[in-house]
Formats: sequence, structure tokens, C-alpha cells
Amino acid sequence: MRHGTMNGLLVIAIVIAVPAAAAGQARETGHKITEREAAAVLLDDGDSRDTWRAIGLAVELGPRAGQELRAAVIEAAWAEVRREAAARGGVGPAGGDPDRMFMLFDAAAALRDPRTIPLMTEALKYGSGGSNALANLGAVAFPAVLAAVRDPGGHPYQVSGGVTALRFMIEDGWLNAPRLEQVREVTRERLSGSQDHFIVNAAVRLALALGDPELRRTVERIATDRAFVAALIPAYWDDGTPRKSEHLVWRLDSVQKYARLFLSGGGADIGPLRRPAPP
Repeated sequence: MRHGTMNGLLVIAIVIAVPAAAAGQARETGHKITEREAAAVLLDDGDSRDTWRAIGLAVELGPRAGQELRAAVIEAAWAEVRREAAARGGVGPAGGDPDRMFMLFDAAAALRDPRTIPLMTEALKYGSGGSNALANLGAVAFPAVLAAVRDPGGHPYQVSGGVTALRFMIEDGWLNAPRLEQVREVTRERLSGSQDHFIVNAAVRLALALGDPELRRTVERIATDRAFVAALIPAYWDDGTPRKSEHLVWRLDSVQKYARLFLSGGGADIGPLRRPAPP
């Protein structure tokens, strides 16, 4: 699906008539970069002062940005994701610019455009910005978030970010009864079996946000039953290597500590925190 989205965006990009050089002229003449110039700069995939000016314009305009700039922001962000993934996999040049990737995520989130949903779902791996962006999109983003949380082979950070996005949606108060039941079901799944400790921590908060008595009892068991938590948190890394004893103990302690804290009503200042989109 992601490649199909990118191909569509590239088709849109072809119709942009102004070359990237025009944005360079904008810097020389001192006038504010236009949306078309910004789109050309972003699709040029270079790294210059104009790139940051283009990103800044997209963030400033947000939902008021035109179609050319929207498409360019999304494609440029995907290009950074591909570059980062290639470097991490050892099939591309090392480095990249994490700042540019995160700024492009911010620009895409500011658009509040449903076409950013696949990108923001990918961004869940990189922090709470994706969780907030998806929650800000509302009901249209719910199926993608639920799928990310349910994915048995999903990246652990992506799963935990999706769990957090579901919590944000509950805090926003718009989930209807059928969707709330879907969230209860997926929360039960993520509080059973074998889970990374940060997924469990996120699911604990989601369980309590749901206000479901059964899920609360599960959280209470996590807080008090060491054997239950030990069965929940894997003692081995994904490659089968056993975790060091002190690392595993830290994870078990962390999960129980957080469960007790959130059961007591504390932890409201602990991130990830909800950041609604500006009106």
C-alpha cells in the first residue's frame, strides 16, 4: 500500500512546472518562498537552506497548504523514511538527517490530511508525534491504528505508539460503542501472551482509560503478581539470546511500578501526552 501511495504522489509531482532552481532564486532575491517553489525544493530531495524554508512554510500553512505542497511534503517524508531504513539495514549510505525526517513528520502531521495516515502510522516507530497526529485525524485514522496494534509481527515501537494513539482517541471522547469494544479486545490481547515491557506499560494506561472492570483487574494483577508479569515479559531477545538477569529484573520492576502508579491515579504528567491540533 505504501508503494502505491508513493507512486500516486510521484504522478502528482510530475505536473509541478517550477524547477527547484526557482526556490534558490527566491533566497537570492529575498522574497518569501512560494508553495510551488517549496514543493519543487522538497521533491528535489536535496539539502539546503531552502529545504528548511520549504518545511517551515508547510508547517506554517498546515491544513491551508495546497495540493502540490501537500503531495511534496508526504513524498519527501517517505523518502527520508526509506533512506533511514536503508542505512539501518546496511544497504544504503550511513547517516541521513534525523532532524529533517522529524521536521517532515511535523509538516505532514500539520496538514491534517487523511493521505498522511500510512506515513503517520510509520512515524509511530519514532515517538509520540505519530500518535498525536493520528488521534488528531479522528475516526478516519482508527482502522489503521487498530491494525497496527493488532499486527502480531509489528515493530514494538509501532505497536506501543498505536496503543498510545488509541488512548488519545479515548481521551478525546469520540469513540462509539462498537469501536470501544474493538479497543477492549485489542487491549486484552496486548496484556496477555509475550509483550515488550513498553507495550505493556502503554496497554496498562489504555486499559485504565477504558474504565473496564475486567481490564482493571488485569492491571491489578500486573501490579501485584510477579509470576504473572514474568510470564508476560519475554526473557529472551528476538534472536533467542537470553536477556541479562539485571535487565530482565529492571523490566519487570518497571512494569509493576507503572501499574501501581497508574492504578493510584498518578502519572498524569508522564508522557506520551496528548497534544491536540491547534484550532
